[in-house]
Amino acid sequence: DVKVTINGATFTDNYAQDDGGALYLRHVELELTNGTFTDNSTDEDGGAIAMFSEDYARADARITGSTFTGNNSEENGGAIYAFGQNLYLTGVNTFTNNWSSENMADEDDADGGAIWFKGDRGYGYFFDGWDTSLLTQNQTDAFLEISGTATFTGNWAGDRDSYLNNPQDMN
Repeated sequence: DVKVTINGATFTDNYAQDDGGALYLRHVELELTNGTFTDNSTDEDGGAIAMFSEDYARADARITGSTFTGNNSEENGGAIYAFGQNLYLTGVNTFTNNWSSENMADEDDADGGAIWFKGDRGYGYFFDGWDTSLLTQNQTDAFLEISGTATFTGNWAGDRDSYLNNPQDMN
């Protein structure tokens, strides 16, 4: 098993044409502590971090005491995109003003302003721009666990000019 440990690192103004504006991990276990991710972006998934894992190489991602601010993706997961990963958020984690904005034909199809999470056999959980609440669908092959304090403020998903940016305007 491959494991990446990051403690106290700062990632600012990074860009990826593909997935993961600051970090791209495939079949890798991540231990991230006291990380700061600011204004990272990607044309694909995971403005700050993109993680992929399938059944045969299930990996855990543990994020503790980290801050994600102003990260963006043009597809899913403004801050974090996790496919097939077991994702643990522990301690105090803060997600502020991250967004995903589908830049393709269907502009309202981006999900997970802060976090987009999916098991490799079905949808899991994602935090969307409506009210940054947890949305749940059937999911059994990977999981998301939040313990400690996780703060989600001003994250959104969808077309920047749509009602998703400001849901209280919706009638």
